[in-house]
Amino acid sequence: MTSLNRLAQSESWNPAGASTALTPPPPDSGIIFPSSSIQTMGFLYPKSPLGLQGKPTELPRISDKSQPYKIMAGKFEIKKTASGQFMFNLKAGNGEIILTSEQYVSKAGASNGIASVRTNSQIDSRFEERTSTGGSPYFVLKASNGEIIGRSEMYSSTSAMKNGIGSVKSNAPSATVSDLT
Repeated sequence: MTSLNRLAQSESWNPAGASTALTPPPPDSGIIFPSSSIQTMGFLYPKSPLGLQGKPTELPRISDKSQPYKIMAGKFEIKKTASGQFMFNLKAGNGEIILTSEQYVSKAGASNGIASVRTNSQIDSRFEERTSTGGSPYFVLKASNGEIIGRSEMYSSTSAMKNGIGSVKSNAPSATVSDLT
């Protein structure tokens, strides 16, 4: 153990002239500090063999609303097909397509389809789980009239398909709309 590590683990360690000495966490607390830095009083100090060096970097606090965590939101993308019709994809926050619509004659029809996905994705009975002729699970989302609004990709397992359904349920209501026509 280097002398800096011994100093950092002592109860009297007082980094950079802090007004209160740091008491390190107990070894069984589950708190692990990177070996290249020392954390104290909400700051992260780069560590060197000569002691504390460099400017401290303030660690973000979960309750600090000035540094909100970005949550990747889903989005609908409206596109024009080669045949001149319109369709949309619902993408999860990670950019993966989770639902592809049927084709519509007009852009207004595609927009109505998006509204239908927002509504019907919140009703479990509107999801129909299917198996392709190749044996891959997938699902379709139906409107109240029984018409298919959209279909998923082919999944490698039933559990992956169920996760896809959950992703549509969580992303569709608040997804933004991008018109790529």
